[in-house]
Amino acid sequence: MIRRMIGFLAIAIASILVASCGASGGGGRTDERPIREGDAAPAFTLPNAQGPRVSLTDFRGQRSVLLYFSMGPG
Repeated sequence: MIRRMIGFLAIAIASILVASCGASGGGGRTDERPIREGDAAPAFTLPNAQGPRVSLTDFRGQRSVLLYFSMGPG
């Protein structure tokens, strides 16, 4: 159960990050296949709050926690 929840959370996070990269012109996925449960998150690099760029691969092999807050509807 927990493994399934973690997989879903990873897919949801990757989807949000991919969508934000595409919307900001930062690049996006080159294939159009939807992300499914069990898929590896697509590679991405984004600036952090202090400015330096951070890649998903920087966290490979580490346990990470992502807190996401949305102030918008829905």
